[in-house]
Amino acid sequence: MLDSLKIRMMCGLTAVTVAFGSLAAPVNVWADDDDDEFLEDLVDMDDDEEKALRSLKDHDGDGDIDEDDVDAVATMITVAAISQAAQEQEQQYKAEIAKQQAALEAQKQATLEAQKKLEEQKKAQNVSGIWVSTTEVTLTPGQTFQIVAGVKPDSARNRGISFSTSDPNTATIDASGIIKANNVGSCYVTARSHEGGFQACTYVRVNPAPAQAAQTAVQDSSWMAAATQMVVAAAPGQVVNLVAPKALSFDAGMINALKLRPDVGLLIAYPYNGHAYLMAIPAGYDLTSKMVGGKVSFLSLAAVKDGKVVTRMTK
Repeated sequence: MLDSLKIRMMCGLTAVTVAFGSLAAPVNVWADDDDDEFLEDLVDMDDDEEKALRSLKDHDGDGDIDEDDVDAVATMITVAAISQAAQEQEQQYKAEIAKQQAALEAQKQATLEAQKKLEEQKKAQNVSGIWVSTTEVTLTPGQTFQIVAGVKPDSARNRGISFSTSDPNTATIDASGIIKANNVGSCYVTARSHEGGFQACTYVRVNPAPAQAAQTAVQDSSWMAAATQMVVAAAPGQVVNLVAPKALSFDAGMINALKLRPDVGLLIAYPYNGHAYLMAIPAGYDLTSKMVGGKVSFLSLAAVKDGKVVTRMTK
C-alpha cells in the first residue's frame, strides 16, 4: 500500500491539493503531466490510502511536500503497523500464557486430588485401634475361656494380634485367645496389635472351685434340687463337682437345667455296691435321649459307651 501511495504522490501532488484542499498554498508542491491520470486513480483508493494521503504535510520543513514527506508518512504508518502487530503478538502471548497457567493449575488440582485420595486410602488401611470380645471373665482352676480380638477399622491391612498374660501362674493364654485358669488369683490378659501396638485388656478372676454338694442329703429330691441350683448358678464353662450319697437318677429339673446351661459339665462321685465311682458328663451332653420314665439313672449312664460319658471305679 505504501509503495502504491508513493507512486500516486510522485505522479501528482497538485491533484491531491485540488481534491482534498488540505495541502493548500503555505507550501510548494510539484506535479507533472500525469495529474489527470492520478486523479482518476484517486477514485480507486481504499480507506488506508486515503487516510495516508490526508496525513501528508511538510514533515521535514523544507517548504514543499515531496518524496521525503511521503517517506515520513510511510515511516509513521510502518511504526504504527509494527506497534499494532506487537500488541497483537503480546495479546497472543498473554493468551497462551493464561492457557498454560490454566492447564498447570488443572494438573496441580488433579495431583492434589489424587494425593488426597491416596492418603484417605492409606489411612483406611492403617490400624487405628483394637477391641476384645469381653473385658472381664471369672473362672475356676482348670477351666478355659475363649476371647476374640480384632483391629480397627475393618479395612485395615495388617490384622495381626498377639496375646500375653500378666501372671502365668494364675492364667495363661495361647495364640488363638484361649485362656486357661491355673490357680486362684487374678491377672490381666492383653491383646496387642502388630501394627501400631494398640492394646486391649481382659481382667481374669480365678475363684476356688465351688463347694461340693452336701453328703447328708436324706432324700434324693433334696440332693437333686441342691445340685440343680449349682448347675444354674455355675460360672460360664464351669465343671460342677457333685458328691451323691448313692447312685441316683437325674430328675426333670436337672435335665432342664443342663439344657439351659449347655456350657456346664458335671463331675459326680457316688458309691455303689461297696465301691466308689466317678462319672464325668461333658458340657452340652443331651440327657433327654437317655430318659426312662422322666428320669435318667446314674447306672444307665455308667453303661453308656459313646466316648463322651466316662465312668470309672476309684476304689
